[in-house]
This record gives sequence, structure tokens and C-alpha cells, in this order.
Amino acid sequence: MALTSIIRGTRISLAVGLIAVAGLAAGHASSLVVPVVSTVLGAATPAEAGPQDFTLTNALPGTITQLFVGESSNPNWGPNVLSGAIPTGASAPVTFDGFPEASCTFDVRIEVDGATTWDVMGIDLCATHALTFVPNEAGGVNYVVTPAN
Repeated sequence: MALTSIIRGTRISLAVGLIAVAGLAAGHASSLVVPVVSTVLGAATPAEAGPQDFTLTNALPGTITQLFVGESSNPNWGPNVLSGAIPTGASAPVTFDGFPEASCTFDVRIEVDGATTWDVMGIDLCATHALTFVPNEAGGVNYVVTPAN
């Protein structure tokens, strides 16, 4: 499991275990702990999911209103791939197409409350079962990657 912190566009990656993730989330409202734990335990993705598809869990204090995915090798973002907004504490499957099955390294951009954007760069979505966004104490966003089986 990997924890990455995004603070004003700067990404800091750390290798962490379940205890460290629980400790990070414990400093926030208890309602934020549950989605992180449920994702770590492996929320299901649809049976028809492609190799790049994943489950997105929102443990942020705001609603994720848009999510954009693009190959890391391409500077352009694709269209919003969410079928609807993801409120705090909710999870949703993220499915998208238009990329070769062998393409695995993607950048992800989330928009929170229709205003704030956070970018996550270079994620191997073929090796990712779930992606959880959680707040950090510095006012940025951390994300937790749950590896695919």
C-alpha cells in the first residue's frame, strides 16, 4: 500500500502499512476512517472492469465532482469519467475506455466541490484495485492505493 501526499502540486510518496494509514485518518472526523478502511479491505469493482478501471473512495470533507484520467505520456486530460458526484464517505467504480489495454500509467485529476483540483501523476492503474483520497494536516490531499490482486 502506498500513501502519497499532494501539497500545492508537489507529490511526496511514502510506503506505509495499514497502521500508518489508520493513524493518519484517526486525526480526522471518525466518518472519514470508515471509507479508508473499507477500501484497504478491498471494495469490489465491477466484474466487467478493464485493466485500468478502479474504485474511487472519497474521504475528503468535500464532494468529488469531476475526475479526469489521461495517459502519463500525454499532456492532455480526457473527459470527466464520473457518472455522478461522489460525496464524502462514498465510493464509486471508475470505468473508462479509449486507451490500449496495455496502457497502464495514468495521471488522475479530481475536482472537489466544483473548484479545487488535485493531480495525481504516474499511477499504474493496471496494478490498482482502489484509490482513496484523504485530507492531510497541511491542507493538501493524500491518496492511498490499494493494489490489485
